[in-house]
Amino acid sequence: MLEHRLIPTFPPPDKRQRPPFPRVPASPRVAERTLVVDPSIAALVAQVDSTRISDSIGHLASFPTRHTLSPQNVAAAQWLRGEFQSFGYTDVVLHDFTLGAVSRHNVICTKVGSVDATKHLIICAHYDSRMSSLSDSTSVAPGADDNGSGVAALLEIARVLAPIDTAWSVRFAAFSGEEQGLVGSTAYAAFANSSGMQIPLLINLDMIGHPENPADPTILVEQDMGNDVATNDAPSQAFAAQMVQAAADYTTIKTVLGPIYSSDYMPFEHFGYVCIGAFDGADAAPFYHTSNDTPDKVRVSFCAEVIRMILATVLTVAGKPDP
Repeated sequence: MLEHRLIPTFPPPDKRQRPPFPRVPASPRVAERTLVVDPSIAALVAQVDSTRISDSIGHLASFPTRHTLSPQNVAAAQWLRGEFQSFGYTDVVLHDFTLGAVSRHNVICTKVGSVDATKHLIICAHYDSRMSSLSDSTSVAPGADDNGSGVAALLEIARVLAPIDTAWSVRFAAFSGEEQGLVGSTAYAAFANSSGMQIPLLINLDMIGHPENPADPTILVEQDMGNDVATNDAPSQAFAAQMVQAAADYTTIKTVLGPIYSSDYMPFEHFGYVCIGAFDGADAAPFYHTSNDTPDKVRVSFCAEVIRMILATVLTVAGKPDP
């Protein structure tokens, strides 16, 4: 946390504008797999429900648009708050921010840690959607992969974790205003920084449902490779390695490594927090930022495996339940 830093501004994100870092194959310690798999984590990972994931993506895509300036965006925030509450969470709040003349909401659900509640592992995803024209707040923009898939992951991980203890607090953050320039996440990162919130790790999920190469599906594990703060690069890369290992230990999904960029982790990185992410690489898909980003574009089995990877990472980092 770097309190002297000014609140940053960001351009509208575009995952097609890739930074000059190669994507490289990940290297889990596959030979040690039988030594590191934890039965209690495996049992929870097995609870990830593909039907629930599909239903969540379908419901999010049923809003005519979730553009941040549309009234449906507010309705989506209220629906998300109700979903978190339906899992039994009582600490679910709307964190307000402004975009132009309107007030909009981040949806923040907190699971209090049983050992060190002051440490927060944040899992975040943006719930707003857009068309190719950023100012178009009325056309149909279902945003199934971008980013219904990431939001469905928040909900499913929250559901599975609801009845168990974690050592650290886990905070689920559904941000809006991402498409307009990371507006909601910037407001929340500034709030976290000014309030002294301890965030040892933030995991961002932005498009995790459409494999870039359907014939050889892989998920991109994103790590900090040189942005505003140099000291968070090494711990980010160490956490990314843990996520790669979690994928090898608890899922069948393949992983590659690449940089964080153009999404909601960037304001947190600016304030010195350690960030990683997961991204399906579908930025070149023809449905990106169009009305064709519909639920049929999401391969639910792939999305479920990514969610299992994220869940295993959260349990490994924030404290697994007792066997």
